[in-house]
Amino acid sequence: VELEGHGREEEVGLEVSRTVGWFTSVYPVVVEAPKAEGAGAWVRAVKESVRRVPGKGLGFGLLKYLGAEESRRKLAALPKAEVVFNYLGQVDATAAQSKYFAPAKEKAGEAQAKGEKRAHVLGVNGLVVGGRLEVAIDYGRELHRRESVEELARHYAQELRQLLRQRTESEAGLWTAVDFPLVKASAQQLEKVLGR
Repeated sequence: VELEGHGREEEVGLEVSRTVGWFTSVYPVVVEAPKAEGAGAWVRAVKESVRRVPGKGLGFGLLKYLGAEESRRKLAALPKAEVVFNYLGQVDATAAQSKYFAPAKEKAGEAQAKGEKRAHVLGVNGLVVGGRLEVAIDYGRELHRRESVEELARHYAQELRQLLRQRTESEAGLWTAVDFPLVKASAQQLEKVLGR
């Protein structure tokens, strides 16, 4: 899958507070299926995969388009992910802190011009509004029927609800090595220390 981010990461060290817009970054993430069963194992597997990506993926685009020729060639040869995830954050929290901006009541309109080629087969966009997670799935009518995507959305919501119900599992909240980026410890060493 690919993850999309706003690209305004503090790690870059650029002063962009007077710059309007996002510096969108899109980068691949490979999530390996966990050996253990249960929601906690999957949460840890996804968390570890995402946090292992250096610089929240900002370097991927730089290497792919501006890197050395060999890097550009290797990255261009990678298979294209068919699914992109984009978490937009708590959008109403930003508006609530501003005396100049508020969420618009009108629909934003189409996100992509008609006839424009889709970059991904499916796009999953999430955001929090009024304390509730809203998820939209973008798809092409030439590839999928509306009923198929609605069924996918039902399964997605069902899995999220199950994950929330199971979040109290003893293993779901366990720390992993990626939670401590300044400590160089293996998963086994971390388990030993935290077990105490």
